Amino acid sequence: VENWSQEKLVKNITKLVYLHLSEWQKESDDTFMYGLRAPLALIEHFHLHECLPLILEVLRQDYEFQETYFLDDGLDDMLAAVLSNIIEVDDLPELLEFMKQPGLLFTSKRQVALAVGHLPKRDKAMLKPVQQWLSDVLNYYFPMGADTDVFDEVLLDSLVYCCIHCNAVGLKPFIIKLYAQYKIPYFMVDGGCNEMRQQIKKAPLGTLEEESTEQMLLDDL
Repeated sequence: VENWSQEKLVKNITKLVYLHLSEWQKESDDTFMYGLRAPLALIEHFHLHECLPLILEVLRQDYEFQETYFLDDGLDDMLAAVLSNIIEVDDLPELLEFMKQPGLLFTSKRQVALAVGHLPKRDKAMLKPVQQWLSDVLNYYFPMGADTDVFDEVLLDSLVYCCIHCNAVGLKPFIIKLYAQYKIPYFMVDGGCNEMRQQIKKAPLGTLEEESTEQMLLDDL
């Protein structure tokens, strides 16, 4: 693999992942679980930006798929880790559209949010674009109300967590209104609005505890 051209690597990884998606749709069988996870780790390892649409397609799969391949083994944030290694600033509009799409799993949107929220830790030049992206997502969600298939209040909790760890101080008044309008659970931001007020200016950058897909897979063995 190390000696393959990037074009050949992208082509073969894409072919392999789509083969797994096709087989899953036929059989819903996890027999070749690592045959899917390994190519995803290669995408991260080689920083294959061209595979972004492929990762988004994996995130579009149903909950049973996500549970079988990732959640059951504690790999909840594996796809976020992959994404955070390949996203570029020009990808943010495409990822914003993903966040706006109805009918997608909110857990998949959480993966995208955490990936974007982690970018400033890798490159501080991404801080302002990521803060703007978070603002765009929240402003799109805010007027919809809780009864929607675009987001849920658990996802809002994750987005607030991202705002905190991107030091999005300019969003503080808006987030206070968000907590007033929605029943946001205390999951990632376990102190709720009070924690946000205290931490948003000084929290360390970065939203992912485990940044390496390869390490996640080694830990899972």
